[in-house]
Order: sequence, then structure tokens, then C-alpha cells
Amino acid sequence: MRKILAVAGLETVRAMRWKSLLIQGIAVPIIMTLLVSLAFGKVGSKGPLEKIAVVDLSSSRFSHDVISLLEENRSFEIVRTTGEEIESLVTKEAVSFGVIFPGGFEADIRAGRPAMVRVISLKEEGLSPGQLYLRNALSRVEASVIAANEAAQVLRETWRHLSGVDVEGEAARVWTQTYEQSIKKLASPPVRAHVALAQKGTAKLGPIDAISVKNHSSIGFLVMFVGMTMISMLSSSFVADREENTMQRLLSCPVGAWTISSGKVLASLFVGGLGTLILMGFGAILGVPWSSNLAGVVSVLVPFLVCMSALGMLLGALSKTRAQATTAGTLVSVIGAMLGGCWWPLEIVPPFMRKLAYITPFGWGMTGLSGAVGRGQAPAEVLVYGLVLLGMAAVFFALGAYSLGRNRL
Repeated sequence: MRKILAVAGLETVRAMRWKSLLIQGIAVPIIMTLLVSLAFGKVGSKGPLEKIAVVDLSSSRFSHDVISLLEENRSFEIVRTTGEEIESLVTKEAVSFGVIFPGGFEADIRAGRPAMVRVISLKEEGLSPGQLYLRNALSRVEASVIAANEAAQVLRETWRHLSGVDVEGEAARVWTQTYEQSIKKLASPPVRAHVALAQKGTAKLGPIDAISVKNHSSIGFLVMFVGMTMISMLSSSFVADREENTMQRLLSCPVGAWTISSGKVLASLFVGGLGTLILMGFGAILGVPWSSNLAGVVSVLVPFLVCMSALGMLLGALSKTRAQATTAGTLVSVIGAMLGGCWWPLEIVPPFMRKLAYITPFGWGMTGLSGAVGRGQAPAEVLVYGLVLLGMAAVFFALGAYSLGRNRL
């Protein structure tokens, strides 16, 4: 183990002298994340994420519950207004969007018809976080009503032949109890909502699984540039040792090829981990919730770093010159990052492109980290991405070791 650590230490010192690696792995992704955040969202902004204008023409229990769910989320500020003022507030961008609960809102829900609200928005495409949360709140209320109606109906049918029992009174009590319990515990299925674009016609809210631009850019640039740095470092190191006959001199010492390779891989993991921590720290400054689900992040990130080391080892074994190693590493990283969703969300690409994303380790790493950081998925839900990355790493390591053995390092 001492020999492995010694090789890793020497390799780390060697990597730190490559200024291009430091620029590529740390400076460039920081600058790009900052630029994207400045272009598409406010950096370091305080207060609520969105202001939402609300007009409640229904004045019902159901509209009150939806509004209460929005108010409970500290990311949103509710601005109560009138039907005459709401469009002006949206047009002037004083609020992110406006929502109107129509007078027949309660009757539609009680009758089992689709829950419809009117949303005033200037955005023609995609949903803001507030609109996504509104849709979920509507779903919770509507689904809770359905559950309460079913429970009350079952009681009526069961007790209808009993005499001396206030069946309707009991049905009302069961309805209220079921509704109140359901709205607290029920997950959020989809519900339809209608969006009226201020002065630009109408459109419908479509289903989309989106995370913020700031989160996506922080995750995407980390995956792309950390992966690129580790691949470049390791592949170039193996080729440089062959070109400079360093490997032959090392092998003349009492260390084996496996010890040398393990030390190089350990050094790349250290450099990649250090760059990852720096980029995560910078993202946290911008408000990216990296620490909100550390177990999920680690279950994907560690296998991703191991996979990048294995891929760098393989490319180093296959490349004959440093130019080949650099070119191959750049192509694999850039194309893999593009296919894997590091540059844009996979939700917006055609289905066949989504399938291609999972040919690359970048796709598995990006999707897993997006789920852990952007969508709050539990560690058990994103663990599969880490397991796939470890499987890819095993294949890359095996192929790299075989190629190095044939080339005799």
C-alpha cells in the first residue's frame, strides 16, 4: 500500500503542475456556471423564488386549501388581487404569473370534473417552479375529494338499510375525515390546468420534469469538466510514461505494473474529487442544494469518478501518442456530455436521443445527480445509476488492464 500511495503522490504533484488541467477542470466550469446563472437567473438573490398573484372567485374550501399549500412553501409569495388587476401585474412582471380560481371551481371538483384554473403568464413554453407546484397542489385537492366521495358513498351503500341512523350525517363526517387525511398524505398526481398568455392567446400547461437552469448548469458542467479532466490526466500520464521511458524505469524498481496503475488511478480520483468539491462549493454559493441530499449525491458521484478513472486508463492504453490521448479524451468527453444531457435537459430532446444518452457514463451520472439534487430523489432511487456506473468502470478497467498488459505498459 505504501508503494501505491507513493506513486499516487508523485502523480498528483505531476498533475498539479499541468496548469491546463487546473484551468480545464476548475476555472472553466466555474466561469461557465456563473455566466449561465447570470444569463438565466439571479445569483445570490434573497427572498421568495416567485411572486404569484391570486384571485379567488370561488371562495371555497378547495381554493383555500390550494392557496394554503402555496403559502406553506416559503419559495413563493402570494399576492392577493382582483380580476381587473391581475393581468396588469403579470404584464408588468410584478409577479411571475397569476392564477384565477373560477366561481365554479368547487362545483366542478365535487362533480368529479377535471379541476380547471386560469393561469395568466407571459411564458410561452415550459413551466416555472410555481406553476409546477400549483399543478401538484390542485392534484392533491382533487384526488382528496375523489377519495372522500368514494368513502362517503361506500358508507351510504353499507348503511342504507339501517333504521334510526343518521346516514347522511355519518357520510358527511367520513367525507370530511377522509378529505383532511388524504390532502396531507396523498402524493401529487397530474391535473389539467389552463394557461392564458397575457395579450398573446392561450396555451395549456404540459407535463415536464424540469429542474432550474442554475442547478442543471452546475451539475452538467461538473460532470463534463471533472470527467474530462480525469480522462485527460490519466490517459496522458500513461502515454507520457511510455514516450519518456518512465514506465520502464519504474518497472526496474521493486514495484509491479499493478502497483503503478493503482497509484495513477488513485491520483486521478484525488484530483477529480478535489475538483468536484470545489465546484460543489461554488454551486452551493449560487444556491444549488448540493447538501440537501448528500447520501444520494455520494451514491452517484463516487461511482462516476471511479468510472472516469477507468475510462482514462483505457484511453491511455489504446493511445499511441499524447496527441491521440488528448484528442480521444476531448471527443469522448464532449460527445458524451452532449448526449448525456450536460448541455441541455434530456426532457427536451427526442426519445431516440434519450436512449443514446445512456450509452455513455455521462448520461448515467447526469441523470442520477439531477435526480438527487434537482428533484430530491431518495438515495435508494438514484443508487441504480451508481451501480450502472460501477459496472461500466469494471468493463473499462478490464479492457484497460488487458491493453496495458499487451503493450507491456
